[in-house]
Order: sequence, then structure tokens, then C-alpha cells
Amino acid sequence: MNEIQSHIASWVRTHGRPLEQSIVCFLLGQGSKEDAINALKAYQHPNGGFGKGLEPDCLNPEPSPIQSWFSTHYIKILGLDSSHELVQSLIAYLLETIDETGMFDTIIPSNNQYPHAPWWHDNVTNRRWGYNPTASLLGFLFLHHDDERLIGWIDQAIETSFTYETFEMHELVCFVELYDSIKDKRDLFTDFDRFEMVLHAEMIRLAGDPKVLESDTYGVKPSMYCQRPDMFGCQVLHDALEIEINMIRSFMSQGDIPKITWQWGQYEKAFQTSAVAWQGILMMNALLLLDLSDRN
Repeated sequence: MNEIQSHIASWVRTHGRPLEQSIVCFLLGQGSKEDAINALKAYQHPNGGFGKGLEPDCLNPEPSPIQSWFSTHYIKILGLDSSHELVQSLIAYLLETIDETGMFDTIIPSNNQYPHAPWWHDNVTNRRWGYNPTASLLGFLFLHHDDERLIGWIDQAIETSFTYETFEMHELVCFVELYDSIKDKRDLFTDFDRFEMVLHAEMIRLAGDPKVLESDTYGVKPSMYCQRPDMFGCQVLHDALEIEINMIRSFMSQGDIPKITWQWGQYEKAFQTSAVAWQGILMMNALLLLDLSDRN
């Protein structure tokens, strides 16, 4: 274990949630995969959906599509396949939750009953944020479940993406994740090549300029589209990503930790707890990024 890995492991063991602790230990060969899976299962409901504050900006214990989308990041890190009971249970929840047009709600009404960031507040008219997280969840279902409706729903998502003048940065993440889920069967989809070109151009526009890394405020980073070495964004944003990784390596080597660049402006005590949880997630993600760079 090198100095930076030791720093990440020490901080996450001391301050992180059990989930990030177990995954960091697993990634560094100091803990079992089963321990990490069990820590993730703690956020899953009997109906297969995830909640319980897995995404720390919303402490609603009830399952929701957005929290379930958040779980897919951990599922990919752990390399769980379609036959795993956790994945099968999640698929059952998603199929129960998706509507007849192939869309998921982003916000659920019960969010308002628990501490949450203002952007997760339900005001009836804001329950869907375009294809966030629908695009990514459609891709997840396509990878893990055989359903003839998925091709039509995904084609509709792709066609909708062509109508955007610009992409919101989080929705673009969901479309890139969709791309990565379907790229090996690209011939099944209408206008896939155009979809690829659109995503390529938008990633360059949003995150291709290294200047996006100069701000200390909340905003887009290349790593949003490059979480694993097989992701499309790793090819498109290679140069900007290397700069970001070198910045991470520099401040981690000095014993620093990621700063939280957003505020809730409400539920201050809960926010402070959630901010530490986010720092654990960002430390885990930094470990993944540094490993990605080392392998390249």
C-alpha cells in the first residue's frame, strides 16, 4: 500500500460510513467482498429498492429510483453479475417502479418528511428531471434483464437526447452510463452512431477544458464521466482527466481530504453528518481514479 492509499484507508476507516469503509478495504485487499456486499444490502429494502440515505443528500429511508440509481455505482465497483440476489431484487423494484412510457420519477413526495437538500424537496411539479436517472436505469436493466420493451424505451431516450440544445451535467452522466451499458449491442438501436457523437461533443463542451478544474465551487469535473476504465468518457476526456487525477494525487499526498462545495441551507446538523459521508464517498472515488490512472 502506498502513502496515498494509506491516507485514504486511514481516513475512511475513522470517519467514513461502514459501506465506504468495507469497499475501500476490499479494493485494497484488506477486506472481503462479502463484507462490502452486506454493507450495501443494509440500504436495500425487501422490495429491492434502495433508500436509507444511500445518497447522503436525502435521508428519506423509503426506497426511491434516485437512491436505487446510486446503488448501481457500488454494484459496478463490486462487479456483481445479473444472477446475484441483490441485483435480482433491484431489478424487481425497478420493473415495479417504471411507468408505461419507460420513465422513473426523480423525486418522491416522502422526501419532505426527512432531512434533505433543497433540490430533493418535492413540490409536485418537479418529480422528473428529464432522463436523470431514467437513462442510466434503462441501461442497467438492459444489461441485467431481458425485456422486449427496453429497446423501444432506450430508443426514445436516445431520440430525446437529440432535442437538447445543451445537457445538464448530471443528466449527461446518466446518458453516458446508458451508452456504456448498450454499446456492445449498438446495432439494436436506431441512430446509435449519432448518439455517440452527441455525447462526445457534450462531454468535451462540459468537461474537456482543464479550466473547469480551477474552480473551488460545485461544478462539472471530468471524473463524473470517467468512473471506470471502460467508460466512454475515459477515452473522450483522457487529457483533462489526467490533470484532475494529478491534482487529486497532489493534495492527497499532503494529507488533505476532499472539500464539500455545496450547502443545504437547512437541517444543519443532518447536513454536517451527510457532508462527512460525502467525503468518504469522494475518498473512495479518488482511490478508484488513482487506480485507474496507475493501470493506464
